[in-house]
Amino acid sequence: MQAPKPIPTSFARESFFAVSAFKFTNAQDLHRFGRYRILPIAGNEYLDDAGAAAMGTNVLMDEIQQRVGKNAVQFRVVVQLAEAGDMTDDATVRWPETRQQIPFGDITLDSLATNNAAEPQRIIFDPIPRVEGIDASADPLFEPRANLYLMSGRRRRSAEKAEQPDTLVGLRSKECLIRLEDIRIASGPPTRMNVTHPPSTRVQRAVT
Repeated sequence: MQAPKPIPTSFARESFFAVSAFKFTNAQDLHRFGRYRILPIAGNEYLDDAGAAAMGTNVLMDEIQQRVGKNAVQFRVVVQLAEAGDMTDDATVRWPETRQQIPFGDITLDSLATNNAAEPQRIIFDPIPRVEGIDASADPLFEPRANLYLMSGRRRRSAEKAEQPDTLVGLRSKECLIRLEDIRIASGPPTRMNVTHPPSTRVQRAVT
């Protein structure tokens, strides 16, 4: 966990991993625990030592904005499923890479928010899902993280004297990265729908 990590050439070429597990329940009331992974469709690509040493500050943030302004960036969302005996309430314990990973949906980033510089100051991330069919595991990190993110967001909004009500962004927001309010996990053929993110992105996802 503390080993040096390679630096990606772009956020569009990096993989992202949820550390906490979630409980997924289908229409038959059967459940499995899993962890999200967000994988770049373009594949992973990393800088060598010389390239990393030559990087300036804020390079990755600048690069992703330029990239999205020219071409859409796509990610595949998968869920790594736990098996019997796997720890589902401890974010520090990794599961074996042999665990099954199932497709969960796709994310497409194709535009920047009009007020892209200010928008991040308004976002309050909520790590706890508030939707039917997806629940937090017993991981004790969920509640403290949610409380700290809420406090931080309110302070940022207060600093800019924002007069708008809190918008919790995450699995319970009306303006979340992957909107899940009307989604139930059920057996049957996949369904696809388009959902709208705030001006910054458009998200497509397929749900089984």
